Amino acid sequence: MNNKQQVEHPVIGRRFGILVLCLAALSMAACTEFAPGVVQEPIPQVAEGSSKGSILAPGDVISLSFPGATELSMGQRIRADGTVSLPILGDVSAAGKSVSGLQRDLERRYRPHLRNPEVIVILDQVAAAVYVSGQVLRPSKIPLTRPMTALEAIMEAGGFSPSANPRKVTVMRTHKGTRRRYDLNLIGERGGGAFYLSPYDIIHVSERRW
Repeated sequence: MNNKQQVEHPVIGRRFGILVLCLAALSMAACTEFAPGVVQEPIPQVAEGSSKGSILAPGDVISLSFPGATELSMGQRIRADGTVSLPILGDVSAAGKSVSGLQRDLERRYRPHLRNPEVIVILDQVAAAVYVSGQVLRPSKIPLTRPMTALEAIMEAGGFSPSANPRKVTVMRTHKGTRRRYDLNLIGERGGGAFYLSPYDIIHVSERRW
């Protein structure tokens, strides 16, 4: 009986070792599904500010016209700190506002100084963009010149490639120092096609597993 046990133990040991390796592999796969520091988020209905027109960002170039004081008209690039330097007012925060919102803010600020405080703000050049990668026909950087959904950005990049899986689209977003991940199904019931993008989002289309 003892001899039989001595013969079986190596077999049991090998089987146990294989089981341990399999469990370790599964554990590693689970741990690497999300990179450290990445938070998986539920899909928001609309990204912040995206339904209200283009949101100004550092690097954008704007022109300001003053119908009642044409000598003040000028062009400005929004600085890295989000401000522009304007006559009379000095430094004014512009980043994070819509074009119409900045226009209203400037008219309010200029009202005590100008007989006609009307200001016309035009967005001449957009610095903000999103990036589309993976299974699309033209992986590229897409200027964010208007409110844009994930599906629209993919169409701007040439659309899905034949090997794309529209049910597995990932958007990576950095917000206040935190990286967030949104998993979209662009043809399923989750309605990912209505997901609005924020500046510098990264959209990745996965490959279909045949």
